[in-house]
Amino acid sequence: MTEHTAQSVARDMMPAAPPVGVAGMSWMGVPLADWVLIATLIYTGVQIVIVLPRAIAVVRGWVKRT
Repeated sequence: MTEHTAQSVARDMMPAAPPVGVAGMSWMGVPLADWVLIATLIYTGVQIVIVLPRAIAVVRGWVKRT
């Protein structure tokens, strides 16, 4: 393969590199898509724990006014 051909192949492969890298990515044997799901579940759980007491207090305030 000549130097020109190698550079041409490398240049043509550059746009495909990020999607291929992300698609093949895994950490501790778990694919990236599953890590996104795990992070979303944790984030949702934390938000419920933080927001639920505030929501209960607001509802109790409404009930006391009536």
